[in-house]
Amino acid sequence: DSTAPAAPIQLVAHRQGESDVTLDWQNTQVPDFAGYQVYRDGAKLNAALIPGRSYLDAAVPNGTLRYEVTALDLAGNESTRSNAVTIVIDRTPPDVDLLAPADQSTVYGLVDIIGTAFSESDFDRYKLSLLDANSQALVSVLAESSASARAGSLAMWDTRAHAEGASFRLLLEAWDQN
Repeated sequence: DSTAPAAPIQLVAHRQGESDVTLDWQNTQVPDFAGYQVYRDGAKLNAALIPGRSYLDAAVPNGTLRYEVTALDLAGNESTRSNAVTIVIDRTPPDVDLLAPADQSTVYGLVDIIGTAFSESDFDRYKLSLLDANSQALVSVLAESSASARAGSLAMWDTRAHAEGASFRLLLEAWDQN
């Protein structure tokens, strides 16, 4: 037998959790079917042939990953590769930094809050909150935005709305899409 089986079709990739990728594809229908090989970025992943039509690639690295699957028959003939699928794994959180006002500073009036909430390619949003310095309870949300900022104005805070001498803490949180 020197005829290779047909290539698997309809390969799809799904991110599962933070660092795993699940692959699914359609079965190859050949009488002497032996199993499947899975490739990530051109390198074979599985030591033993996979009998089913799915594969879990666990603890994958950050980056854009390309997957393909082949079918093998009992004679060792390998099919051409399936359609390629790519998936992006990015566990790097956005950059978050409050630059002004300085920690422990006393402010009054309209205060421009300067900071960084940024991710290179997948920024989603940031939220700037005002907390009671003693209880850490939320006093108010000063700003929420889907626009990233690098050492830019995040919000204007009117401190005159609060009792003189009150102590607050600013909390900047940011999220990305991956």
